[in-house]
Amino acid sequence: MGAKHPDDGWDFIRYQADTPGSAQLDPIGHLSNWRDVYTQIIAPRFPKVWAGQAAISDVLHALKPRLQAQVAKGMPV
Repeated sequence: MGAKHPDDGWDFIRYQADTPGSAQLDPIGHLSNWRDVYTQIIAPRFPKVWAGQAAISDVLHALKPRLQAQVAKGMPV
């Protein structure tokens, strides 16, 4: 994102601001299976964003339920 994709960067910021509880997605790094979550769920989506074939806001909205399910399963109680 950043300087190469400013519109996508702003879309991401708006997504976080407009999505109640989006900050709850941040604990991914604390999951025991965070590498799998990143490599199998998150990383495969970014090539389409970088190629301009998908908007970051659409990708994030599509990822949200899968990430929430992983956080619910992987976080200690």
